[in-house]
Amino acid sequence: MADADTIVHRWLAELALTTASRDLEAHMALVSARVQVHGLHRAGLIDFEGWRARRRTEFRDGLVHGMTHKDVEVITSEPGHIVFNVTETLKGTRGEVIVIGKQVVLKEEEKEHWRVVLEQIDSIELKRGRRPDTISTITTS
Repeated sequence: MADADTIVHRWLAELALTTASRDLEAHMALVSARVQVHGLHRAGLIDFEGWRARRRTEFRDGLVHGMTHKDVEVITSEPGHIVFNVTETLKGTRGEVIVIGKQVVLKEEEKEHWRVVLEQIDSIELKRGRRPDTISTITTS
C-alpha cells in the first residue's frame, strides 16, 4: 500500500483532473456519500448532494477552468484514514481565482479507493479580475 503522502497527492491530482475535464461522475467518485463540508458561512453545511449540485452547475456552465493544490501537509495517518491540510486554487473561466485553505479527511471506503469524508474550510481568498485593487479577502473561522 502507498504511503499517506502518495495517496493524498494522487487523490488531489485526480480531483484536479476531473475538475479540468468536467467529468462529474469521475469527480464524484472521489467524494464519500457521507461527506460534510464545514466553514462556508452562506452555504452552511454542504453534503454529497450539495457538492454534486454545485459541481454539476460549474461543469455544465463552464465556470471552472482548473484547480491546483499546494502547501500539502499530512497531519495524521492511520490505516484507512488520512487528515491533511492543503491550499486549493480554483480558476474560473472569467478570470476569477479562489484560494481556499482547508483541512481534508480522506477515508479508504473500498480497497485502495480513497474518498473525502470531511472538509473544514479555514480561509477563502476571492480574487476578481486581474488588478490588485480588485482583490478582496474573506476569512472564515
